Amino acid sequence: MLIKPSTLESNKHGIKIGLVTYEDLAAGAALVTEAYATGYDIIKAQCNSREIDMFNRVEQLGMPYATAQTIVQSKLDIANYSPAPLSHDIDFELEQLTDPELAYSLSYNIMKDMGKYYFDNPINNTLFTKKAAIELHAEFIKDFVVNPTPNRQAFFYQHNGEYIGFIAVLMDGNVGRAYLGGVVDEYRQHGCGSQSYKKVIEQVFIPNGIKTAYMETQMQNMPSMVTAMLKGHAFYPSQSFVRLHLFPLAGYIGAKATAIDALADYTKLTRSKHITGIPGTIYNVINVDGYTLQAQQILNNGVAAGYHYFEHYG
Repeated sequence: MLIKPSTLESNKHGIKIGLVTYEDLAAGAALVTEAYATGYDIIKAQCNSREIDMFNRVEQLGMPYATAQTIVQSKLDIANYSPAPLSHDIDFELEQLTDPELAYSLSYNIMKDMGKYYFDNPINNTLFTKKAAIELHAEFIKDFVVNPTPNRQAFFYQHNGEYIGFIAVLMDGNVGRAYLGGVVDEYRQHGCGSQSYKKVIEQVFIPNGIKTAYMETQMQNMPSMVTAMLKGHAFYPSQSFVRLHLFPLAGYIGAKATAIDALADYTKLTRSKHITGIPGTIYNVINVDGYTLQAQQILNNGVAAGYHYFEHYG
């Protein structure tokens, strides 16, 4: 099996999501066949963006896809770290929580005012909800409290008696990662992010013998990018990871589609070379103002083996 189930995501979003690697993308027909045979709605590939043929591999699959997000990873050599001078009035101490429900509610409330975790387009807006995406992140932080280990730690911080932010870190040997964090809306642009990263480096990473520290953030999140550059003089953007969403949508069509009689004025046709057969029924997959995504069954011996996709704008 090439595809690994993403159980938590699937349950939250109500669609079947699977994960594959960069190497799996080269499997071609085997990957496409497995996706349809097991009813996956979305296959996500997380790839090192330095693999320059990554998009070529995706294109060769012949299925619709969208770039979900690009993660920029910045690197710090602890040996060359010098404390970054910060002139912010806000100060706080990192605090670990023992109440998983409190950790969940705090992280959810902190992230609920942040931007969408998926690019804003008709397909994503139909398949995903912002609430479910935030719940996934809050569940991730809650698990740090439910299943604590020395290598997975989540810290919250207070100012004037109120929790205003959190940061989660992962440690593996002598490598540490500032993995996920957030600040309540009214305290953004007040230096809280810079302060939290600085404290994690000095109070967590260095005492635990971390030699190399990484920070991950979305490339579009410019405030976090600026924060990364504040950590001494050694942080630099080193590499990024691209998560791709492919849309076979086999299960989604079967559950929610309505058959129609005709197809007209399509602007794009995508068909996988790995799927053959005589076309069958046409379905409306997504129908919102100004946009329609339709799919036409590809049949092999009368059995659905895939779909053509058609987009309509206007």
